Amino acid sequence: MKTRSKQCLGGDSGDCGLLAGVLGPARLITVVICMSRKLSLWLAVACLGPPLLAGSANMADEDVQMAAYGFIKCGFNQTKNAFLACIASASLSLIASGCSIASLWVLPSPRPKLRTLETVTISVPFLAVVLFVVLSLWG
Repeated sequence: MKTRSKQCLGGDSGDCGLLAGVLGPARLITVVICMSRKLSLWLAVACLGPPLLAGSANMADEDVQMAAYGFIKCGFNQTKNAFLACIASASLSLIASGCSIASLWVLPSPRPKLRTLETVTISVPFLAVVLFVVLSLWG
């Protein structure tokens, strides 16, 4: 049991990219662990994309409005960009949290505390955006 988690913790995925049809049940669990953890980490990094794109779009919009009017005439586009970026980041974080929970769930019972902390950390952007959206719509 410990060899499966050590194989993926070190970053060496071995033959985790094999087709699931040719694998046995024990090897399939290893593939789920490796692929879910890698996918959750990549999606957690991808959560940074929408806010960065929204920020650059907002700066470009600000520059265009300042050049055209001398002041910012309408901030609706900037608010919309930020709101959509938050929702996109939350959805990526939700998928990453699901993959992280799936990879943590298949580990043997004394689960590493670092992996549990990693799962909680990956879900923080989702919880923050849900709080932001609820507060924006509520009050």
